[in-house]
Amino acid sequence: MRLVLLVGLGLSVSLHAQDLNMQLVDAAMRGDAAQIAALLKSGAKPDIPDQDQRTPMAYAAAHGSLDAVKTLADAGAAVDARDKEGGSPLMMAAAGGHTSIVALLVAKGADVRAADQDGTTSLMAAASTGRVETVRFLLAHGADVNAKNSTGTTALMASAFAGHAEIVDVLLSGGATINVKDSQGRTPLMAAAINGATDVVKTLVAKGADLEATESNGETALVYAAANGHIDVVNVLLNAGARQGVEVGFLVAASKCHDNIVERFLAQGVSVTVKDGGGLTSTLAAAMGGCAQTLRNLIAKGAMVETANTEGTTPLLAAAFAGSSDTMQVILEHSANVNLPDNRGRTPLMGASVRGLLDMVKTLVQKGADVKATDKEGRSAAGYAALAGEQDVVKYFQSLPK
Repeated sequence: MRLVLLVGLGLSVSLHAQDLNMQLVDAAMRGDAAQIAALLKSGAKPDIPDQDQRTPMAYAAAHGSLDAVKTLADAGAAVDARDKEGGSPLMMAAAGGHTSIVALLVAKGADVRAADQDGTTSLMAAASTGRVETVRFLLAHGADVNAKNSTGTTALMASAFAGHAEIVDVLLSGGATINVKDSQGRTPLMAAAINGATDVVKTLVAKGADLEATESNGETALVYAAANGHIDVVNVLLNAGARQGVEVGFLVAASKCHDNIVERFLAQGVSVTVKDGGGLTSTLAAAMGGCAQTLRNLIAKGAMVETANTEGTTPLLAAAFAGSSDTMQVILEHSANVNLPDNRGRTPLMGASVRGLLDMVKTLVQKGADVKATDKEGRSAAGYAALAGEQDVVKYFQSLPK
């Protein structure tokens, strides 16, 4: 009986301790310094982590409670404890811009150069979230301004993508490499261009960023800006002298229906009839993207309607397989050849059929589309419709005179 009582007493004490530790984590999440002090006095352990291996110190730092962090530190809590992803209290405080806590942790011995499992440092965390004072403090206390995470991203890249121009300036003044590349070959200028961070682009350009740098696929900051519809960034780059990628940017903008950027490239001197190495023209790009108004504008400026890429794809065929009736209509207004096949023998009628564009199928037939034509696998337009389950189109073909 005495043994049972002792075992029961031990279990009770253990559960009580667990409860205290859980309460401590909860108090730290709330930044409740008074409750933390009371729980520590009652026997709670300052470094007992939760299921994510995150300690009360990390939660208090993330909350931004300086008093809570001080209370835990005075009780002997570790300032560099890591959670299961390698995160530390310093990283939590830095991400939140809690500079006073960052200062306290560093004074207590926290490693300003430490990184989590993905290679993210406290400086990257502060830079990406726009915490300029924290960035300044970390740089002044030895943070590695050019450290890279697992994807090759630096603090400068992270802040550039997020659009934090002031932090970009601070990092550059602190020795950040302006033309550093990540694992995909992208530079801070490209990161800013992708996200349309115009002020960051202006800062980087003024500081001498390489306008013509290319990433692993050959794209430039100008191409990224054009693809994502950022006309202000396109203007900044072109006005600064960017020329690498102007034709690609033009074609990409046409495929994305970015009419204002298309016009800007034309004003820059790009030919409306330009063609890339694969035979892609502006009209074909617009047709592929289903950009009817863009296509209309390009044709009005002299772009070719009867053109094909190296695979034999014409604007009409591309619009048909893209399922864009409006774009097809624009092309047909300019007397396109409705029976011109690609290298696989596919015709616009087959494209409209597989996409279930019954009205356009009828229009093409009225304009002389050959309903009996087959591709190189022997499949007709009716066969395409049947394969796609477009029964209305199938019935239409069946209704035609034999």
